[in-house]
Amino acid sequence: MWGAAMAKKSNELTVTVTAKPPTPPPPAPEYSLTIDSRGIEDGRTYPISVHVFIDDVYIGDTPITRKVSAGSHKIYVSAEPPYSFEFWGDGSTENPRVVNVDRDMTLTAYFRYVYQGLSLDSIDQYGLRCPTEFYIDDKYVGDAPVTVRISGDHKVEARSKMPWLYQWWGWSDGVTENPRRINVSGYVYLVAYYWYIGY
Repeated sequence: MWGAAMAKKSNELTVTVTAKPPTPPPPAPEYSLTIDSRGIEDGRTYPISVHVFIDDVYIGDTPITRKVSAGSHKIYVSAEPPYSFEFWGDGSTENPRVVNVDRDMTLTAYFRYVYQGLSLDSIDQYGLRCPTEFYIDDKYVGDAPVTVRISGDHKVEARSKMPWLYQWWGWSDGVTENPRRINVSGYVYLVAYYWYIGY
């Protein structure tokens, strides 16, 4: 028409599809975990304060409550000398122990006042506590500080949890061997000394 060519009309339709982003999973439920502690002495119990670790992280002293995600968590409690861990209120004697948290929970740790036994601690040159595990007769008995009810001759070993930061120095009674032997008669308090070298 009019000598001009007619443009051909296209019947093609371009459709752009945008993918819907995946729905993120709902957050894991959280519950309140309360840790408390009691001392045991001469047939009576009374409140004491002990150190609490959840999943190897120190969170404070008892009584303490923290929100934790549902699932399994490692719980460890440690008392200043001369208290020795005895049992949990639910009957467990494991320390550390693994707890499956599926509701709000309260756990109470019981410690016995020790008249005969061995208290172990670990300190650096600045008087600060070192992260140290203790073994008696090659059996793990706890992190510093820890008290055990034993007597007689035993093998004692201190193992730094951060050997790249702490260098072995010696024991508070002058012995430098580690592991070493010790005879426990009555109550003994022994400190493992380390040099902090993490400058």
